[in-house]
Amino acid sequence: MASRIEIEPAFNAFVKKYGGELISDIVGSSPDFPNADYLFRKDNVVAELKILTENKLHDPEMQKKFGELFQSWIERGIIPPQKMPQFINTKDYPVPCQKEIYDIWSPPVEHQLKKANLQIRETKKRLGTESTKGLLLIANDGNLALPPLVLLHILFKSIKSKFHSIDTFVFFTVNLYSRIKENPKPSLLWFAGARDDGCKYFEQFTDNLGEAWGNFLENHKGIKMDKIDQSGIEGLEHLGFWN
Repeated sequence: MASRIEIEPAFNAFVKKYGGELISDIVGSSPDFPNADYLFRKDNVVAELKILTENKLHDPEMQKKFGELFQSWIERGIIPPQKMPQFINTKDYPVPCQKEIYDIWSPPVEHQLKKANLQIRETKKRLGTESTKGLLLIANDGNLALPPLVLLHILFKSIKSKFHSIDTFVFFTVNLYSRIKENPKPSLLWFAGARDDGCKYFEQFTDNLGEAWGNFLENHKGIKMDKIDQSGIEGLEHLGFWN
C-alpha cells in the first residue's frame, strides 16, 4: 500500500511542475493581505487550497445535533419510529430531511469557503485583473462523516449564492479512496464544478489540471489515479468513501 501523502507540499511541487507559481514566492511569506496559494499566470487563474482533515464522524456535538434532528423526523411523522443509524446517508431519506442535514453541515464548510473567497478576492486585486478567475481546490483528507454528495451540494449552493470570487471549485481526494455502486474499485476523486454553467474555458482548465495531477501522482508518488467519471452530480448519488 502506498504511503500517506502530505497534500499541501505535494500539490505545491505539482503546481511548480505544471507551470504555476506559489503566491508566497511572489509576495513573500508574510504579505499585508490575506493571500491565496497559487497563480496560474498563463491561464489567468488564482487558486486557493483548503484541506478537510477533521473527522466529525464521532464528534459529540454533531452526534447531538443529528440525534435531535432524527428524533424530530419521527415526531413529525416524516419517517417511522426506528433506531438512529451510526451514519446518516442523505440518499436514504426524503428531500425535506436532506435539506435539514445540509443545514447542519453547511456552517463549517461555509466557514472555509468564506476564508477562501476573501483570499482569492484580495489576491486577484493585487496580482490579477478584472478577468482573473478564482479556483477553490478542496481536498478531503479525513472527514469521513461528510458524504461526498452532501459536500458537493453545499459547494454548488454556497458558491453560487454567496461567494462570488470563487468561479469554480475542484473537490478531490489523495489518501482517501472513493467508490460508486457501478464501479467498486477504489478510486481517487476529482470533481470540478463551476458557478457559471456556461464557463467552458474553466471546464477545460480543470480537466487538464486533473489529468496532470493524476500523472504527477503516478510518476512521482507511485499512485495510479483511477478517476471516477463525473457524469454530473446526480450520477454520484451512490458515491461513498472506501472504508
